[in-house]
Amino acid sequence: MKTFPKVLEWTQFKSTDPKVENFFRSALTSMIANRKSMANRSKHNDYLQLMVNALNKTADNNSHITGNSAEEPDDTERIYGQRDEKPMNSTKLKGELTEDDILANTVLFLVAGYETTASLLSYLSYSLALNDKCQQKLYEEVMSFDGKYDYESISKMPYLEACVAETLRLYNPLVVLFRMANEDYKLGDTGITIPKGMMVNLDVQSIHRNPDYYPNPDRWDPERFLPENRDQLAPHSYMPFGIGPRNCVGMRFGLMEAKTAVVCLVQKFRFTRSVNTCVPLIPKKHEFILNCGEINIGVELRK
Repeated sequence: MKTFPKVLEWTQFKSTDPKVENFFRSALTSMIANRKSMANRSKHNDYLQLMVNALNKTADNNSHITGNSAEEPDDTERIYGQRDEKPMNSTKLKGELTEDDILANTVLFLVAGYETTASLLSYLSYSLALNDKCQQKLYEEVMSFDGKYDYESISKMPYLEACVAETLRLYNPLVVLFRMANEDYKLGDTGITIPKGMMVNLDVQSIHRNPDYYPNPDRWDPERFLPENRDQLAPHSYMPFGIGPRNCVGMRFGLMEAKTAVVCLVQKFRFTRSVNTCVPLIPKKHEFILNCGEINIGVELRK
């Protein structure tokens, strides 16, 4: 949308089906009206309430999302990068929040959280099916927790973390990242200057598969991301959730959601190669989200 704004304005092209847009607009308008109504006295501790409070210009100190300020027990930040949790300077806001802003961000949360997680689980299952020794190692790690699969336990599974991280390296759902330059920037001694306001596209797939950073890059190898090997990773060569202060806001939730699903599946099922399993997977061209077509594997119930 940001890449060709004038073309979109001229053609009146819409990237979403009008029926889909109308559905979300109707549902969201109803929820916002319910949150605003005096009859609804209950306090909501969620993302939508934060947006409604901003829309109403309220300063309800009891409506913010609370979290654990202690150091996280997992290795999320060491692998995927830190988020900048500093509040945005209100003087930099250029306009008032509208219901369209809430609609756009709500749909973004839903789409980004659903499709990318489903993609990660598909490619991870596929990779385990082709690497039985890795799958067995993961199964043994999962079973060592004796059925206790809460947040703390899942955060203490380094091989699970490594399997997820390696899958995101090899099959990152977003093949391109977009950033807009907020000032003129010279690219070293190349003689090239990126002007302020220019959209910059980062080819994540090429970076993640660069042999200078990852030896034998087309091989799925979770060992790369085990704690004892992480010091061999080149800085800024791994960005499945973006990088810097504007990386994915839902990173922690998405990772825990995916890891919980993997744990529940691996303890009960074994993934296998079938006659219809395509090796290797061939990504389709001109796709915004990584798309390798159908992913066929076998699934066996563990005894």
